[in-house]
Amino acid sequence: MIRILFSSAIIMHGLIHIMGMVKEWGFGLSSQLNSKKLFVISPKLAGFLWLLVCMVLLLSAVLLLVRKDWYWIPLIFSITISQFLIITYWHDAKWGSVLNIILLILIAFAAASFFFNRMARKEAAHAVSNSNVEGISISSDMLQELPPVVQRWITNTQMVGNEFGSIVRLVQTGRMKTEPGGQGMSFDAEQTTTLDPPAFVWNARIHSFVDIAGRDKFENGQGNMLIKAASLIPIADAHGKEIDQGSMLRFMAEMIWYPQAAFNDYLDWEEIDRNHARVTMSYGDITASGVYTFNDDGFPIAFEAPRYREVKGKYSLETWSIRISEYRYFNGIPIGAHSEVTWRLKEGDFTWLILDIQTIEYSED
Repeated sequence: MIRILFSSAIIMHGLIHIMGMVKEWGFGLSSQLNSKKLFVISPKLAGFLWLLVCMVLLLSAVLLLVRKDWYWIPLIFSITISQFLIITYWHDAKWGSVLNIILLILIAFAAASFFFNRMARKEAAHAVSNSNVEGISISSDMLQELPPVVQRWITNTQMVGNEFGSIVRLVQTGRMKTEPGGQGMSFDAEQTTTLDPPAFVWNARIHSFVDIAGRDKFENGQGNMLIKAASLIPIADAHGKEIDQGSMLRFMAEMIWYPQAAFNDYLDWEEIDRNHARVTMSYGDITASGVYTFNDDGFPIAFEAPRYREVKGKYSLETWSIRISEYRYFNGIPIGAHSEVTWRLKEGDFTWLILDIQTIEYSED
Protein backbone atom coordinates (compact mmCIF):
# COMPACT_ATOMS: atom_id res chain seq x y z
CA MET A 1 0.00 0.00 0.00
CA ILE A 2 2.80 2.45 0.90
CA ARG A 3 4.49 1.66 -2.42
CA ILE A 4 1.27 2.48 -4.30
CA LEU A 5 0.76 5.74 -2.39
CA PHE A 6 4.37 6.78 -2.98
CA SER A 7 4.06 5.94 -6.69
CA SER A 8 0.83 7.92 -6.92
CA ALA A 9 2.49 10.96 -5.35
CA ILE A 10 5.36 10.74 -7.85
CA ILE A 11 2.90 10.45 -10.76
CA MET A 12 0.91 13.48 -9.58
CA HIS A 13 4.09 15.48 -9.15
CA GLY A 14 5.14 14.50 -12.66
CA LEU A 15 1.83 15.50 -14.23
CA ILE A 16 1.95 18.90 -12.51
CA HIS A 17 5.09 19.63 -14.52
CA ILE A 18 2.97 19.59 -17.66
CA MET A 19 1.87 23.12 -16.68
CA GLY A 20 5.40 24.37 -17.26
CA MET A 21 5.51 22.83 -20.71
CA VAL A 22 2.12 24.40 -21.51
CA LYS A 23 3.42 27.79 -20.33
CA GLU A 24 6.44 27.73 -22.64
CA TRP A 25 5.11 25.82 -25.65
CA GLY A 26 1.55 27.11 -25.59
CA PHE A 27 -0.59 24.58 -27.47
CA GLY A 28 -3.49 27.00 -27.03
CA LEU A 29 -3.89 25.94 -23.38
CA SER A 30 -3.78 28.06 -20.24
CA SER A 31 -1.19 27.68 -17.45
CA GLN A 32 -0.91 28.73 -13.81
CA LEU A 33 2.68 29.91 -14.37
CA ASN A 34 2.07 33.58 -15.23
CA SER A 35 4.66 35.51 -13.21
CA LYS A 36 8.03 36.64 -14.47
CA LYS A 37 10.87 34.11 -14.40
CA LEU A 38 13.80 34.69 -12.03
CA PHE A 39 16.31 33.37 -14.59
CA VAL A 40 16.52 33.89 -18.30
CA ILE A 41 15.92 30.59 -20.10
CA SER A 42 14.61 30.09 -23.61
CA PRO A 43 10.98 28.92 -23.90
CA LYS A 44 11.99 25.97 -26.06
CA LEU A 45 14.55 24.70 -23.52
CA ALA A 46 12.29 25.41 -20.55
CA GLY A 47 9.40 23.51 -22.10
CA PHE A 48 11.69 20.57 -22.83
CA LEU A 49 12.95 20.51 -19.23
CA TRP A 50 9.40 20.57 -17.82
CA LEU A 51 8.47 17.67 -20.11
CA LEU A 52 11.68 15.78 -19.33
CA VAL A 53 11.05 16.00 -15.58
CA CYS A 54 7.51 14.75 -16.09
CA MET A 55 8.65 11.74 -18.11
CA VAL A 56 11.46 10.79 -15.72
CA LEU A 57 9.15 11.08 -12.70
CA LEU A 58 6.63 8.80 -14.41
CA LEU A 59 9.45 6.36 -15.22
CA SER A 60 10.54 6.36 -11.55
CA ALA A 61 6.97 5.62 -10.45
CA VAL A 62 6.74 2.66 -12.85
CA LEU A 63 10.10 1.30 -11.63
CA LEU A 64 8.85 1.56 -8.04
CA LEU A 65 5.62 -0.25 -8.87
CA VAL A 66 7.52 -3.14 -10.49
CA ARG A 67 9.84 -3.29 -7.45
CA LYS A 68 13.09 -2.16 -9.06
CA ASP A 69 15.18 -1.12 -6.07
CA TRP A 70 17.16 1.44 -8.10
CA TYR A 71 14.07 3.52 -8.97
CA TRP A 72 15.42 6.34 -6.80
CA ILE A 73 18.36 7.04 -9.15
CA PRO A 74 16.28 8.62 -11.98
CA LEU A 75 14.12 10.17 -9.25
CA ILE A 76 17.10 12.13 -7.92
CA PHE A 77 17.85 13.39 -11.43
CA SER A 78 14.26 14.50 -12.01
CA ILE A 79 13.95 16.23 -8.62
CA THR A 80 17.19 18.14 -9.20
CA ILE A 81 15.92 19.52 -12.52
CA SER A 82 12.46 20.05 -11.00
CA GLN A 83 13.86 22.18 -8.21
CA PHE A 84 15.86 24.26 -10.71
CA LEU A 85 12.63 24.92 -12.62
CA ILE A 86 10.71 25.70 -9.44
CA ILE A 87 13.31 28.30 -8.47
CA THR A 88 13.18 29.74 -11.99
CA TYR A 89 9.37 30.08 -11.73
CA TRP A 90 9.51 30.76 -7.98
CA HIS A 91 6.53 33.12 -7.68
CA ASP A 92 4.11 30.55 -9.12
CA ALA A 93 5.82 27.22 -8.35
CA LYS A 94 7.52 27.67 -4.97
CA TRP A 95 5.18 25.25 -3.16
CA GLY A 96 6.47 22.45 -5.37
CA SER A 97 9.62 22.61 -3.22
CA VAL A 98 7.68 21.08 -0.32
CA LEU A 99 6.88 17.95 -2.36
CA ASN A 100 10.46 17.77 -3.62
CA ILE A 101 11.75 17.87 -0.05
CA ILE A 102 9.35 15.08 0.95
CA LEU A 103 10.46 13.02 -2.03
CA LEU A 104 14.12 13.61 -1.15
CA ILE A 105 13.50 12.26 2.36
CA LEU A 106 11.86 9.17 0.89
CA ILE A 107 14.74 8.85 -1.58
CA ALA A 108 17.17 8.76 1.36
CA PHE A 109 15.34 5.71 2.73
CA ALA A 110 15.16 4.10 -0.73
CA ALA A 111 18.89 4.63 -1.26
CA ALA A 112 19.61 3.18 2.19
CA SER A 113 17.59 0.06 1.30
CA PHE A 114 19.44 -0.23 -2.01
CA PHE A 115 22.86 -0.07 -0.37
CA PHE A 116 21.81 -2.39 2.49
CA ASN A 117 20.72 -5.04 -0.04
CA ARG A 118 23.88 -4.51 -2.07
CA MET A 119 25.98 -5.04 1.08
CA ALA A 120 24.17 -8.32 1.83
CA ARG A 121 24.55 -9.54 -1.76
CA LYS A 122 28.26 -8.72 -1.72
CA GLU A 123 28.66 -10.63 1.53
CA ALA A 124 26.82 -13.61 0.03
CA ALA A 125 29.00 -13.47 -3.09
CA HIS A 126 32.11 -13.29 -0.88
CA ALA A 127 31.01 -16.39 1.05
CA VAL A 128 30.46 -18.26 -2.21
CA SER A 129 33.84 -17.16 -3.61
CA ASN A 130 35.56 -18.56 -0.48
CA SER A 131 33.73 -21.87 -0.55
CA ASN A 132 34.40 -25.26 -2.06
CA VAL A 133 31.78 -25.23 -4.81
CA GLU A 134 32.20 -28.84 -5.90
CA GLY A 135 29.03 -30.90 -5.85
CA ILE A 136 28.48 -33.45 -3.08
CA SER A 137 27.97 -37.02 -4.26
CA ILE A 138 26.25 -39.17 -1.64
CA SER A 139 27.02 -42.89 -1.71
CA SER A 140 25.66 -45.74 0.38
CA ASP A 141 29.17 -46.19 1.88
CA MET A 142 29.03 -42.65 3.25
CA LEU A 143 25.87 -43.50 5.16
CA GLN A 144 27.80 -45.93 7.34
CA GLU A 145 29.50 -42.98 9.01
CA LEU A 146 26.16 -41.81 10.42
CA PRO A 147 23.94 -43.23 13.21
CA PRO A 148 21.03 -45.41 11.97
CA VAL A 149 18.42 -42.76 12.73
CA VAL A 150 20.29 -40.22 10.58
CA GLN A 151 20.92 -42.83 7.88
CA ARG A 152 17.17 -43.37 7.70
CA TRP A 153 16.62 -39.64 7.20
CA ILE A 154 19.20 -39.31 4.41
CA THR A 155 17.85 -42.43 2.72
CA ASN A 156 14.32 -41.04 2.83
CA THR A 157 15.46 -37.83 1.14
CA GLN A 158 16.36 -39.95 -1.92
CA MET A 159 19.77 -38.27 -2.06
CA VAL A 160 21.83 -41.47 -2.08
CA GLY A 161 23.39 -42.07 -5.47
CA ASN A 162 22.94 -38.46 -6.58
CA GLU A 163 25.08 -35.33 -6.60
CA PHE A 164 23.95 -32.04 -5.05
CA GLY A 165 25.45 -28.57 -5.10
CA SER A 166 27.12 -27.21 -1.99
CA ILE A 167 25.75 -23.68 -2.48
CA VAL A 168 22.19 -23.30 -1.19
CA ARG A 169 19.96 -20.36 -2.10
CA LEU A 170 16.47 -20.09 -0.67
CA VAL A 171 13.57 -17.69 -0.32
CA GLN A 172 11.46 -17.47 2.85
CA THR A 173 8.31 -15.71 4.01
CA GLY A 174 6.83 -15.62 7.49
CA ARG A 175 5.98 -13.66 10.61
CA MET A 176 7.99 -12.70 13.68
CA LYS A 177 7.61 -11.06 17.08
CA THR A 178 10.24 -9.19 19.06
CA GLU A 179 8.67 -9.86 22.48
CA PRO A 180 5.95 -12.01 24.04
CA GLY A 181 2.53 -10.53 23.37
CA GLY A 182 3.99 -8.18 20.79
CA GLN A 183 2.53 -7.41 17.39
CA GLY A 184 3.48 -9.93 14.73
CA MET A 185 5.28 -8.57 11.67
CA SER A 186 5.44 -10.25 8.28
CA PHE A 187 8.76 -10.62 6.51
CA ASP A 188 10.33 -11.97 3.37
CA ALA A 189 13.95 -13.02 3.08
CA GLU A 190 16.52 -14.59 0.84
CA GLN A 191 19.48 -16.58 2.09
CA THR A 192 22.70 -17.95 0.65
CA THR A 193 24.39 -20.82 2.51
CA THR A 194 27.69 -22.53 1.81
CA LEU A 195 28.51 -25.94 3.26
CA ASP A 196 32.31 -26.02 2.95
CA PRO A 197 33.22 -23.94 4.86
CA PRO A 198 29.93 -23.44 6.74
CA ALA A 199 28.52 -19.94 6.20
CA PHE A 200 25.27 -18.15 5.51
CA VAL A 201 23.99 -14.65 4.74
CA TRP A 202 20.30 -13.98 5.47
CA ASN A 203 18.82 -10.76 4.11
CA ALA A 204 15.30 -9.95 5.32
CA ARG A 205 12.76 -7.19 4.92
CA ILE A 206 10.49 -7.00 7.98
CA HIS A 207 7.24 -5.19 7.23
CA SER A 208 6.07 -2.76 9.88
CA PHE A 209 4.91 0.88 9.94
CA VAL A 210 8.50 1.56 8.93
CA ASP A 211 10.10 -1.41 7.21
CA ILE A 212 13.05 -2.96 9.03
CA ALA A 213 16.08 -4.41 7.26
CA GLY A 214 17.77 -7.40 8.88
CA ARG A 215 20.95 -9.20 7.90
CA ASP A 216 22.15 -12.27 9.80
CA LYS A 217 25.59 -13.58 8.87
CA PHE A 218 27.73 -16.56 9.85
CA GLU A 219 31.23 -16.82 8.39
CA ASN A 220 34.61 -18.03 9.66
CA GLY A 221 32.87 -19.36 12.76
CA GLN A 222 31.56 -15.91 13.70
CA GLY A 223 28.04 -14.51 13.64
CA ASN A 224 26.71 -10.99 13.23
CA MET A 225 23.14 -9.69 13.30
CA LEU A 226 22.63 -6.23 11.80
CA ILE A 227 19.20 -4.55 12.05
CA LYS A 228 18.27 -1.09 10.75
CA ALA A 229 14.93 0.70 10.72
CA ALA A 230 14.16 1.85 7.18
CA SER A 231 17.58 0.37 6.27
CA LEU A 232 19.09 3.56 7.68
CA ILE A 233 18.68 3.86 11.47
CA PRO A 234 20.75 1.29 13.44
CA ILE A 235 18.79 -0.83 15.91
CA ALA A 236 21.27 -3.65 16.54
CA ASP A 237 24.73 -4.75 15.45
CA ALA A 238 25.22 -7.84 17.58
CA HIS A 239 28.38 -9.94 17.64
CA GLY A 240 30.44 -11.89 20.14
CA LYS A 241 30.68 -15.45 21.50
CA GLU A 242 26.97 -15.67 22.29
CA ILE A 243 26.04 -14.62 18.75
CA ASP A 244 28.63 -17.04 17.32
CA GLN A 245 27.04 -19.90 19.25
CA GLY A 246 23.54 -18.94 18.12
CA SER A 247 24.59 -18.64 14.46
CA MET A 248 26.21 -22.06 14.62
CA LEU A 249 23.03 -23.58 16.07
CA ARG A 250 21.03 -21.93 13.31
CA PHE A 251 23.27 -23.51 10.68
CA MET A 252 22.79 -26.94 12.25
CA ALA A 253 19.02 -26.56 12.59
CA GLU A 254 18.71 -25.50 8.96
CA MET A 255 20.26 -28.75 7.71
CA ILE A 256 16.64 -29.84 7.29
CA TRP A 257 16.85 -27.75 4.08
CA TYR A 258 20.23 -29.08 2.93
CA PRO A 259 20.70 -32.65 4.25
CA GLN A 260 23.88 -33.07 2.17
CA ALA A 261 25.65 -31.04 4.89
CA ALA A 262 25.29 -33.93 7.35
CA PHE A 263 28.51 -35.57 6.11
CA ASN A 264 30.85 -32.64 6.79
CA ASP A 265 33.81 -33.18 9.12
CA TYR A 266 32.86 -30.29 11.39
CA LEU A 267 29.79 -32.28 12.51
CA ASP A 268 29.67 -35.16 14.96
CA TRP A 269 26.49 -37.27 15.23
CA GLU A 270 25.40 -39.38 18.19
CA GLU A 271 22.26 -41.51 18.27
CA ILE A 272 20.19 -41.17 21.43
CA ASP A 273 17.41 -43.58 20.48
CA ARG A 274 15.37 -44.56 17.42
CA ASN A 275 13.78 -41.10 17.17
CA HIS A 276 16.52 -38.80 18.48
CA ALA A 277 20.09 -37.89 17.53
CA ARG A 278 22.46 -35.29 18.92
CA VAL A 279 24.57 -33.27 16.48
CA THR A 280 27.62 -31.33 17.67
CA MET A 281 29.38 -28.74 15.55
CA SER A 282 32.89 -27.46 16.18
CA TYR A 283 34.28 -24.68 14.04
CA GLY A 284 36.77 -21.99 14.94
CA ASP A 285 36.68 -21.39 18.68
CA ILE A 286 33.02 -22.35 19.10
CA THR A 287 31.30 -25.68 19.78
CA ALA A 288 27.53 -26.05 19.92
CA SER A 289 25.17 -28.99 20.19
CA GLY A 290 21.49 -29.72 19.61
CA VAL A 291 19.08 -32.65 19.40
CA TYR A 292 17.03 -33.63 16.36
CA THR A 293 13.73 -35.46 16.80
CA PHE A 294 12.63 -37.74 13.94
CA ASN A 295 9.18 -39.19 13.34
CA ASP A 296 8.62 -42.90 12.77
CA ASP A 297 8.97 -42.37 9.02
CA GLY A 298 12.49 -41.02 9.57
CA PHE A 299 11.94 -37.32 8.90
CA PRO A 300 13.04 -34.49 11.25
CA ILE A 301 10.13 -32.91 13.08
CA ALA A 302 12.00 -30.89 15.72
CA PHE A 303 15.36 -29.45 16.74
CA GLU A 304 16.15 -28.26 20.25
CA ALA A 305 19.23 -26.77 21.87
CA PRO A 306 20.38 -24.42 24.62
CA ARG A 307 20.95 -21.03 22.96
CA TYR A 308 21.80 -17.57 24.23
CA ARG A 309 18.88 -15.14 24.17
CA GLU A 310 19.51 -11.41 24.34
CA VAL A 311 17.14 -9.06 26.16
CA LYS A 312 18.14 -5.41 26.66
CA GLY A 313 21.82 -6.16 26.17
CA LYS A 314 21.94 -9.13 28.58
CA TYR A 315 22.27 -12.78 27.54
CA SER A 316 20.75 -15.81 29.19
CA LEU A 317 20.98 -19.46 28.14
CA GLU A 318 17.48 -20.65 27.23
CA THR A 319 15.96 -23.62 25.42
CA TRP A 320 15.55 -22.86 21.71
CA SER A 321 13.06 -25.16 19.99
CA ILE A 322 12.00 -25.57 16.35
CA ARG A 323 8.98 -27.52 15.13
CA ILE A 324 9.16 -28.70 11.51
CA SER A 325 6.17 -29.69 9.38
CA GLU A 326 4.51 -29.54 5.95
CA TYR A 327 7.02 -31.57 4.00
CA ARG A 328 7.13 -30.66 0.31
CA TYR A 329 9.40 -31.61 -2.57
CA PHE A 330 12.08 -29.15 -3.67
CA ASN A 331 14.53 -30.28 -6.35
CA GLY A 332 13.17 -33.80 -5.89
CA ILE A 333 13.95 -33.78 -2.14
CA PRO A 334 11.29 -33.81 0.62
CA ILE A 335 11.93 -30.77 2.80
CA GLY A 336 10.14 -29.52 5.91
CA ALA A 337 8.79 -26.27 4.45
CA HIS A 338 7.11 -24.88 7.58
CA SER A 339 8.93 -24.11 10.84
CA GLU A 340 7.90 -22.56 14.15
CA VAL A 341 10.69 -21.28 16.39
CA THR A 342 10.01 -21.04 20.13
CA TRP A 343 11.89 -19.89 23.23
CA ARG A 344 10.90 -22.16 26.12
CA LEU A 345 11.04 -19.67 28.98
CA LYS A 346 10.23 -19.98 32.69
CA GLU A 347 7.24 -17.70 32.21
CA GLY A 348 5.97 -19.77 29.28
CA ASP A 349 6.65 -20.59 25.65
CA PHE A 350 7.29 -17.67 23.29
CA THR A 351 6.92 -18.58 19.61
CA TRP A 352 8.66 -15.66 18.00
CA LEU A 353 9.18 -16.86 14.43
CA ILE A 354 7.04 -18.71 11.90
CA LEU A 355 8.51 -19.22 8.46
CA ASP A 356 7.77 -20.97 5.19
CA ILE A 357 10.23 -21.96 2.50
CA GLN A 358 9.15 -20.75 -0.93
CA THR A 359 12.08 -21.91 -3.09
CA ILE A 360 15.35 -23.77 -2.63
CA GLU A 361 18.13 -24.06 -5.18
CA TYR A 362 21.31 -26.14 -4.90
CA SER A 363 24.17 -25.08 -7.16
CA GLU A 364 27.92 -25.21 -7.58
CA ASP A 365 28.47 -21.48 -8.18
